[in-house]
Amino acid sequence: PCGLLCLSQVEVVCGKMAAKIHLNRQMFTGTLPSPFIEHAGGKLKVRLFLFPSGVHGLEMTNTLGSLTILPFQGQQIWDATMHGRRLTMKSMFDMPQPVELSKQWSYIDSYGAFFVHCGITAIGCPGEKDTHPVHGDLPNAPYQYAYVSVGKDNRGDYIEVGGTYTHTIAFTQCYRAEPTVRLYANEATFPISMTVTNKFHNSMDLMYMAHTNFQPIVGSTLAYTHADAKPDDVEISASVNGLVPPSQEYLALLEKLKKTPSRHKNLDEELVNLLNPEVLVYMNKYDSDENGYAYTIQQLPNDQGCNFVKHKPEQLPLVTRWMVKDGSQAALGLALPGTAGPSGKMSEREKGNVRTLAAGAECKFEVEVGAFDAVQCKEIVEKIAKITPQ
Repeated sequence: PCGLLCLSQVEVVCGKMAAKIHLNRQMFTGTLPSPFIEHAGGKLKVRLFLFPSGVHGLEMTNTLGSLTILPFQGQQIWDATMHGRRLTMKSMFDMPQPVELSKQWSYIDSYGAFFVHCGITAIGCPGEKDTHPVHGDLPNAPYQYAYVSVGKDNRGDYIEVGGTYTHTIAFTQCYRAEPTVRLYANEATFPISMTVTNKFHNSMDLMYMAHTNFQPIVGSTLAYTHADAKPDDVEISASVNGLVPPSQEYLALLEKLKKTPSRHKNLDEELVNLLNPEVLVYMNKYDSDENGYAYTIQQLPNDQGCNFVKHKPEQLPLVTRWMVKDGSQAALGLALPGTAGPSGKMSEREKGNVRTLAAGAECKFEVEVGAFDAVQCKEIVEKIAKITPQ
């Protein structure tokens, strides 16, 4: 890989079998060119391009599918396809759009990504007394630095995309956000991380959510390492964004789910067609395995495999499930692990969910998301049943 670009663009870490390629905006063109990088005998490839909207795009491919990353706009995973099927939610946007970051609701001006980093001093929908943007500064943050690295670790050959966003307001705050997503040659799940460093001389508020958006496929079922048999195992909530007025049928559905929360894990046609406005499920007691991981899957009908989220409750203890379907959008936030819920900063502060990060301190959050085939799905279903018998 070291011979792909000039040495000024490539940082070689010889002892670690890795090379890092620094990206700049001039490398991106208006169409998908020949692979910018090939690794592992062509099993892993990277292409750089510009969307017609002007947003910079980066496509990562392996033997099982592809990811489309926005390296300079939030480092979002805009789209994901694995095992021959698109994983990403349905939205009104066929491509990402540039956004006006000064708008509090700019989040919905480019809406529909597969994965979004939310935070870092606030998350969720702002309440009446909140001044923060929807889901904070990170979703569409203008990254000052982005890179691609190639290498090999104990899981095999990989390509990684990462970057740095430094958020500075004089006399107020300064933090550095450094996300990564790593795609392996022969795997359809991919680790994602976010490292935050407080560069200010005082402590800062800390809130984070890993927001993955699948589709609410009719006939699918959910399984997870969390109890749901009793009403107090989970909390069912109506929409917190106030964008769509509820119908009587929707309100009746909420009451049914509150009495029998396990009903929501069977995504039959009746349930899916009533997910307008959104339905939220708060799950804050996840069980984990011996390595500290909790698991959530959406098992698809007809042996199509399953969608997958893995997280560490020690890092991200409060999980939100988000479900919505109308004539234009269809999304299943299968498991959105976070440090807080989505009700806005003031509300979450009253619940004790706003953390503090000391001056100079660093904090890392990790998840893994993606898809499994039918054989792997059966294995993870059995694993979930052992960790949390229902």
